[in-house]
Amino acid sequence: MPWSLGGTSSTMSVTGFTPASATAPGDATSTVQLAITGTGFPAQALVWLEWNGQPVIKATGVTVTGTTRVTCTVDLTGWTVTGAALGLNVGVGNANFSEGAWAPQSFVLTAKV
Repeated sequence: MPWSLGGTSSTMSVTGFTPASATAPGDATSTVQLAITGTGFPAQALVWLEWNGQPVIKATGVTVTGTTRVTCTVDLTGWTVTGAALGLNVGVGNANFSEGAWAPQSFVLTAKV
């Protein structure tokens, strides 16, 4: 199921991504290589993860292939999960955030054991 942000004017959609989850590293350093599929991604796409009032995790090393695939790195360093898991929003947008798409609460961050 695709998700869109920006109402009907958005030409982007997020249809999936891998990996779908990661373990929250706590104080350890941890990065995840994320591959996102969808439609309408601009050449200068921005990618981010977010959750309810927490600092946005901006992706680095964003590479767009055509208009349907984005790969990037997200730094999860410092994130902790109290409970079993936390669903983060995955967003892809254009450079000025006037248009974008997101998958709400879909990247699962699990507690470090």
